[in-house]
Amino acid sequence: MVRILGANPVFASSCGYVISALLNYYLNHRLTFRSAQSHGRALPRFAVIGAVGLLINSTMVWALSERAPLPYLAAQIIATAVVLVWNFSANKKWTF
Repeated sequence: MVRILGANPVFASSCGYVISALLNYYLNHRLTFRSAQSHGRALPRFAVIGAVGLLINSTMVWALSERAPLPYLAAQIIATAVVLVWNFSANKKWTF
């Protein structure tokens, strides 16, 4: 989105995050955690954790690419690593 459409890196990163979260929920529920939790209970919790993850991701990409400044791809890699740890840990403890 950044290179082809000229989108702002934070916007592009946020769009990618939301799209990947949809697939991530299914894969985590079905494969990673093999959860027996109902979707009525697990999905809202996953959404809360995902929203916090999106906030962390967007803030980090903005801060690192606009304030540091790092190239936006480096900022995205760092943010992805941090959010990966957050999402996995929180979902393991609370969602599934």
